[in-house]
Amino acid sequence: MEESFTNAARPQDYCKSCAAKIVNDDAFCTTCGYPLKGTEKEQTRFIRHHAHAVTTAVDLNNKIRRAGNTLYYLSGVFMLIAIIIYCLDPNSPDILIAVLQLVILTGIFLALGSYSRKKPLASLVAGLCLYVIMQVIGMVNNPTNILSIWKIAIIVYLIIGIRSAVEIEKLKKDHNVT
Repeated sequence: MEESFTNAARPQDYCKSCAAKIVNDDAFCTTCGYPLKGTEKEQTRFIRHHAHAVTTAVDLNNKIRRAGNTLYYLSGVFMLIAIIIYCLDPNSPDILIAVLQLVILTGIFLALGSYSRKKPLASLVAGLCLYVIMQVIGMVNNPTNILSIWKIAIIVYLIIGIRSAVEIEKLKKDHNVT
């Protein structure tokens, strides 16, 4: 006995855009919206637009990851500096305070790096503000301390990260991504 299916219940093909199973009477793919019964021009336009949207999403995710990596890299730099300072004179109370400050800064920058996946601009601005405030407070004890090349390099690196985060926000706005 031969089984008979109605057109609505029998999968006939796969979507050319997302490879989801489709049914004969579907006008659009229920997964991605591909115009199954559209003209060739409409289908080509959909695929072109969809490919552009995927490329934009990939670019956006890469930029977000790079912005967060800025904070992770800096946390590694802070920990490395803490280790180097500690090795110089592990018994000095001043050194131990500086090491403790750097370890705390490392933890905060790791947390900001994690939060940057959701809010890259806010995380980078918070990191820059925290770092600058710490340098200003440290300058009270030693006014020449702020002129260290590595401290200026860290501030510049954070500013570059902020510029990247501003680009991310612009891309999100342009492509209506939340």
